[in-house]
Amino acid sequence: MNLKPDIVVLPPSWYVGLQTRFIATGTEQANTMIVLPELWNEFFRRASEISSIAADGAFFGLSDTPESRQLERRHPDEGIYLASAQTSQGAHLPPDMNRWSIPGGMHLKFEHHGHVSKLSGTITRIYDEWFPNNTAERAQAPTIERYDHRFDPFSDNSMLEILVPIRMG
Repeated sequence: MNLKPDIVVLPPSWYVGLQTRFIATGTEQANTMIVLPELWNEFFRRASEISSIAADGAFFGLSDTPESRQLERRHPDEGIYLASAQTSQGAHLPPDMNRWSIPGGMHLKFEHHGHVSKLSGTITRIYDEWFPNNTAERAQAPTIERYDHRFDPFSDNSMLEILVPIRMG
């Protein structure tokens, strides 16, 4: 994998979807490959309930800390994940769904090429290899996974984008 990201500036945006807790990749109790596929399956069963979905057809996985979502942390390596669609600011919020607003700003855009089961390796490399060797610092905002027409959950030739919020050090 090539760890040469593009720098992009995202506008403020809103996402509506289903939220769950997970134990982070690269930790002994990591459960992302169990919890997140189940969440995405449920999200796609209910996606038609979301109004004002952005027209580009992409879906988004957002990762954040419990504290940033005003939730109590239950495990030291816990994160919060939202399987979602981008919407307008005032889009209707279906029952049992969550709305996240993202302030926008500067992001590193990495590409993951390959089967989705190898995504955790890409994420580990971003944080363990790219960040220690560069001056950018991770900003306090959700990491965004962007799944568009290039993504195929069953293919080794799949591609998705990982957008990591940064501030320059």
